Amino acid sequence: MKEIAEVVKADKNVATIKIERKSDCYACNACSFKNNANYVKLRAINTIGAKKGDSVVVEMESNNRLTASFLVYILPLIFAAIGLLIGSFFDSEIWMFIICLTMLIVGYIIISIIDKRLTNKKGFSPEIMQILLKENKINE
Repeated sequence: MKEIAEVVKADKNVATIKIERKSDCYACNACSFKNNANYVKLRAINTIGAKKGDSVVVEMESNNRLTASFLVYILPLIFAAIGLLIGSFFDSEIWMFIICLTMLIVGYIIISIIDKRLTNKKGFSPEIMQILLKENKINE
């Protein structure tokens, strides 16, 4: 999916972009607009050197939604289930709860580490593909 965005902040190879909500956004939800907001700010890979204020074409892969959903929703449940399994070897339900909760927290820590590694990988973050040229207006 390609969108037009404005660069709000630019660092080395990463830029913060602002994408305005369009009518198609209600069906897609790739940008995750919050509470009916009119725009969303995202971090995007900036290998072409876009600067603050530039209008750019951003490409967002939708193929990795399943992988991202698995990481965020299923992986913590797997860790919690492992915690319950380990906790079932103890006689007390409180130990089962503590171990389950600990494993759930470990799952979220692992997701945080994976997220930091995947954030700047192609396919998992929006990527700036093109800088749109501004029209030169001639005052007559």
